[in-house]
Amino acid sequence: MTFDTLQPEMPDPSRIVVGVDGSEPSLAALQFAAAEATVRGARLRVVSVWRLDGSESGEVTLRDQVADSRRAADDAIARARHELDKDWPAVEADAEAIEGGLPADMLLDESEQSALLVVGNRGHGGLGTLLLGSVSEHIVRNARCPVVVIPHGWAEPDATSHQT
Repeated sequence: MTFDTLQPEMPDPSRIVVGVDGSEPSLAALQFAAAEATVRGARLRVVSVWRLDGSESGEVTLRDQVADSRRAADDAIARARHELDKDWPAVEADAEAIEGGLPADMLLDESEQSALLVVGNRGHGGLGTLLLGSVSEHIVRNARCPVVVIPHGWAEPDATSHQT
């Protein structure tokens, strides 16, 4: 074993990850992350996580749940791409709906090699989020990089002043 194998990989200072689910706070997080990417000259990684969220059984119900979850993530990514193209055309970004487990865990995995992780403080979690703890709280407690949590009602930056 060499010294290099003991060293943890350093985060990429030119990579910012933002989680989106289509909610207004996640779109505000996207705007913040794009502004930050502009200031830092960083690449933006936009992620929406889809997974099976239920306990119903039966082939048709299960298939419908998966399709609904995937469609919601794809819709969130499409909306994020539209917002970036409209407001932040100079930001280098990739956006992907990924299949996974808990959204917080998937975002933490995505951010391990990143300089910053940005999320909204509330998503589409509803009452389940209140009972089980929120994605943003889990991320803040377990992240290995700086985290920005955008509060509900945050005013978006003026994107036009940052375009080049």
